[in-house]
Amino acid sequence: MKRFILIVLCLLLLPVYASTWVQIGDNSYIDKDNIRYYVNDYGNTDFYKKSFWIKLYNDNSDNFKEYEKISDKKIKYIIYKNIIDFNKNSSSIKSTTMYDENGNVIHSYTYKDYEIQWNSIIPDTIGEMWYELVKHPRMLKKIYKQQQNYNK
Repeated sequence: MKRFILIVLCLLLLPVYASTWVQIGDNSYIDKDNIRYYVNDYGNTDFYKKSFWIKLYNDNSDNFKEYEKISDKKIKYIIYKNIIDFNKNSSSIKSTTMYDENGNVIHSYTYKDYEIQWNSIIPDTIGEMWYELVKHPRMLKKIYKQQQNYNK
């Protein structure tokens, strides 16, 4: 009985991270509830960087066709963990996971910090849009609220 109570207490104390996907564009989503300061591979928090999740549904673009060719499976969507460095005005992908039609993982990879390739944020691109939404999460919450009101 003591073990059961201990297990239940441990499960209750584990952090739970919910996802709230906000649609941005036709096939892309950002998780508004998991925008966080970036914690590097050594457990240090970098307050100039934030990480966040993006979900892209298959739009039959050349990129998706190439991924499907390599994996020899139909991809429904891909989730990316991105990092934005506000100090250097750049972004990077930390993690990528591809899913099939049934929600099964096809392929997953997480880059080590030394493997990350940083790209400058280019004006008037989707990268700048992600940058602005992560930098100003109130905008993202406003978009989410508008979507909720529209779907009622």
